[in-house]
Amino acid sequence: MLAAGAAGCSHDDPPAAKAPTGTPPANPAVVNQEEGAGGTLRLGVVAPDTIDPAQIVPTDPAEAITADLLFDGLTTIDPQTGEAIPALAEAWDADEKLEHFRFHLRPGATFSDGSPITATDVKYSLERVVLRGKLSLAGPRLDIVAGFKEVQAGTATELSGLVVRDDRTLQIDLVEAYAGLPELLASPSFGVVSKRAFTSGLPLVLLSGPFTLASRDATKARLERRPGAEAKLDAVEIIHYTSDTGAWDAFRSGEVNWVLVPPTKHDEAVATYGEAAFTPLGATSFIAFNLVNPKFVDPRFRRAILLALDRDKLAAAVPTGRVAQRAIVPPGVPGALAESCGTPCRTDVEEARKILTSLYPNGVYPSVQVAVPEGGPEKLVADEVLRELAEVGIPVVVAVKTFDEYRSYSTSGQQELFWYGWAGLFPDPDAYLGRLFLTASKDNVTGYHSEDVDTTIRQARAERERTVRWSLYRDLERKLMDDAVIIPVSAYRLEAVVSAKVRNFRWRLDGTFVTTDVWVKP
Repeated sequence: MLAAGAAGCSHDDPPAAKAPTGTPPANPAVVNQEEGAGGTLRLGVVAPDTIDPAQIVPTDPAEAITADLLFDGLTTIDPQTGEAIPALAEAWDADEKLEHFRFHLRPGATFSDGSPITATDVKYSLERVVLRGKLSLAGPRLDIVAGFKEVQAGTATELSGLVVRDDRTLQIDLVEAYAGLPELLASPSFGVVSKRAFTSGLPLVLLSGPFTLASRDATKARLERRPGAEAKLDAVEIIHYTSDTGAWDAFRSGEVNWVLVPPTKHDEAVATYGEAAFTPLGATSFIAFNLVNPKFVDPRFRRAILLALDRDKLAAAVPTGRVAQRAIVPPGVPGALAESCGTPCRTDVEEARKILTSLYPNGVYPSVQVAVPEGGPEKLVADEVLRELAEVGIPVVVAVKTFDEYRSYSTSGQQELFWYGWAGLFPDPDAYLGRLFLTASKDNVTGYHSEDVDTTIRQARAERERTVRWSLYRDLERKLMDDAVIIPVSAYRLEAVVSAKVRNFRWRLDGTFVTTDVWVKP
């Protein structure tokens, strides 16, 4: 299951910046680097269910890429640094406390029919995502915007924190400081649509991105570069297939020049094309403790479980497209640690036994349930957990539930150990640490509570200097792992292959690519 709090913030002076000790900002390889322009990029995808930014599943690469090509947001992400850079907004500024931002649209920004893009359109676009409620992975990330609670409760239909100052200026008022707002708004889910088109009932497809929709049928959509757009490509064709192997076969025959690698074709793809276009996806999966359950109140018992588990063997149980993960923040996120777990993440069966013996001298250990959704590799991971914990004498029951059952059960408070997947949606440690462990966050599925952690999260959110924020988040991540609140299993990786004709192909962490750079040789 891959999923997608608010109180006053602290304004204490942050600690002095420390020298970075983790990975630097993302610096992805550029596939087939060469200067030039032109050509048509042909993407082979399983047909996306929607092209509407508000309705896409951000972790579906086909939907994210399509929405990103068609609709620009206020900002986009520089994959070299992980920082927000201008898109529809030419600039933005914030007050000293980082609680009020103003985004200034670039002059001449228009939809594909030539009509102006206004701050009213941006406001409308953001509110559409929030109004989808639980159907949206991205909407809850805007809970820092004033008025979010009222919209979620149904007592308001507009976010009071979105204020149109004039046609080119949108003010965003927050309930607490949030330095990462410009990066958050770069998610494809926040692409700007035309309020006129969506509220008029007219069959208009007005695009805000660098391409216009030239033609579309059941099997193919052709996008052509708009006059004045920065994109180097002449056109993009999104060709739909009914299966991932069908798209793969089309790549092999030369019908398309980019495709995601089906899990069954992983070895073939690596042997034939290499891994130059494989990249971190910004999503992670883990086994979580329900810390409200009395069995897991004592951190020593949780630590014994961690020591009994072999992280490499757990990761080996999941399919291709994922890599072993020993940290909470996945690879590729600026400021991420290569490994936060340290001592707690080593496998030490004898130490686990010693802890258990001291806790339960009568030799009777609590049994634990591991809950997973059916139909995926999660059951294989749970079976490996069962086998490894049995070696130290902890009885395990694996509970497999239908997807709908699991969605409610994993947040019911009745779960014990349970599988959880998480997509950050934007390249910042807070997308993982803040969302999952702030006491007031609705995404805090473990029930973790620490006033010190809450204070550190708010301190980091109120810090302008990125290196200082990273230092705070790194210290926070080490504490969380020492508290044994989750068991990291694997980080997702986007695996794709690109034709030699495609030049300057560079991924972003959300699964989209930099349209201004890529071009295709004749």
